[in-house]
Amino acid sequence: MPKRNYMKMKSIHIRKDESVMEAIEAVMPKPYWIHHTREDARSVKGFIWLPECECSVCGYTSSMEKPVCPHCGAKMEGR
Repeated sequence: MPKRNYMKMKSIHIRKDESVMEAIEAVMPKPYWIHHTREDARSVKGFIWLPECECSVCGYTSSMEKPVCPHCGAKMEGR
């Protein structure tokens, strides 16, 4: 079954084999940590990843990845 882009639709469609929470979670974007980078000429890619990261939901900057954002409480996706 092809995956639909529910974000463009005006309503949420719930299948018979799906719960309401599963349908809502499928529509909502998944929160994740966005890592900060810094340019470095010595690196092969030209930049290095810093340990600081920010929440994709609220923009809170944390010193390291955590399972839950301390500011907004969003449960982060395991990447």
